[in-house]
Amino acid sequence: MINLRPMTESDYQRLRAAIFEDYARETASVRSISIEEGRAAASRQFDDLLPEGIASQGHHFWRIADGVAGDVGDLWVFIDRGKQQAFIYFIGIDEPHRGHGYSKAAMLALEAAVKPLGATHIDLNVFGDNTTAIHLYESLGYRPTAMNMRKEI
Repeated sequence: MINLRPMTESDYQRLRAAIFEDYARETASVRSISIEEGRAAASRQFDDLLPEGIASQGHHFWRIADGVAGDVGDLWVFIDRGKQQAFIYFIGIDEPHRGHGYSKAAMLALEAAVKPLGATHIDLNVFGDNTTAIHLYESLGYRPTAMNMRKEI
């Protein structure tokens, strides 16, 4: 049984540090810019999105917890009540717990958690080369709503 436990400030600081560098690298790769420019872009985006850190309005940070294994991952979601939308900024399962169905269970738990918060749908972005995540999302009924494409020449 998966539960979504609100993060503590220390959980949030750990998550932010852990995802920052990966996001900066992905940003640099996708935008074809240097890692330094990727870090600067990521820093600006994090600062804009989270001006009050864990207390930033509309943002929800959860630890994904299993009744037996304990905390197994992290989930960061923004709720836009006006659009009745939940947007997943990050979902990640800790390395030792991957491959045990926790991502799928967390996504289903998220549906139940965001409905009472006013969301009627959940959106997310996924990098095109992340086939594992794409297959997971498709298996849960997610469908593309937009697509960026690139051809290397």
